[in-house]
Amino acid sequence: MSEQSKAALVAIGGALLGGVVGYLCFTEQGRSIRRNVEPKLDEMLHELEAFRATMEKTATVASQGWALLNSVLD
Repeated sequence: MSEQSKAALVAIGGALLGGVVGYLCFTEQGRSIRRNVEPKLDEMLHELEAFRATMEKTATVASQGWALLNSVLD
C-alpha cells in the first residue's frame, strides 16, 4: 500500500468519525441515540469490571493452588 493510499484511508476514516461524532453531538436524533446508549455502556463497563475482578480472583486461586502443590511435592 502506497503512502498516498494510506493517507487517503486515514483521511476518509477521520471524516467518517467526525461525521458520526457531529451527528451524535449536534442533532436531536443523535442526542436521543446517545441518551439511549449511555446507560447500556455504563452497564457494560460495570460487567467488565466485575469480570476483571473475577479473573484476578481466579489468578490468585490458581497461584495459591500451584504453591500448595509445589509445597506438597517438595
